[in-house]
Amino acid sequence: GGGGGTPTPGVTSIVDKVMTSGLFTDDVTAYSADKKCCVNIIGGTIGLQLDSTALDKISIIPLETASVLPSEYKGISRFYEIGSTGTTFNYLITISFDYSDIQLPSDTNETDIIIVWGDSRGNWNKLESSVDISSKTVTARINHFTPFGLVIPFSTAEYFTVTDLTISPSEVEVNQSATLSALVTNISTMSKTFEIDLKID
Repeated sequence: GGGGGTPTPGVTSIVDKVMTSGLFTDDVTAYSADKKCCVNIIGGTIGLQLDSTALDKISIIPLETASVLPSEYKGISRFYEIGSTGTTFNYLITISFDYSDIQLPSDTNETDIIIVWGDSRGNWNKLESSVDISSKTVTARINHFTPFGLVIPFSTAEYFTVTDLTISPSEVEVNQSATLSALVTNISTMSKTFEIDLKID
């Protein structure tokens, strides 16, 4: 007799856990091939694909390239297409990403890490995310399948340097004016604006 086909990495068969109506009869957890991304669906949830049919598998496949991220974000993980894209759920399901310290810029506040999702226009939208620093896991609640990724906001210091501060004249009397100047350099590859707060002791 013939044997079954070789499972595709990052693809989880769920044919025995979903009714033709889209109702999940049991809890399901699906992982990417590298185990860095997973989704968890609780039994009793209904999920329907774009053509209103039930899922028979869940795929979590790395994207070759992500659409351009907003300039205020830095990607710190692979981005994954979770499919079938466009599948929607009547209850919120959970998506989780694992990360490691080596992926993070220096002086990162880990609680700032968030999950983003990509829409059909190529935009990335942030999700309310929960960071477990001890397990290095970020989770969020979602109601549809689409591309997802893990990012951290850039700090202003990663965009600009401020040098050559000059004050002329160096001393002024009451009601006299002084001119201050500084060289602000954009050290990133993106167009940004920068506001300087002047504090005088």
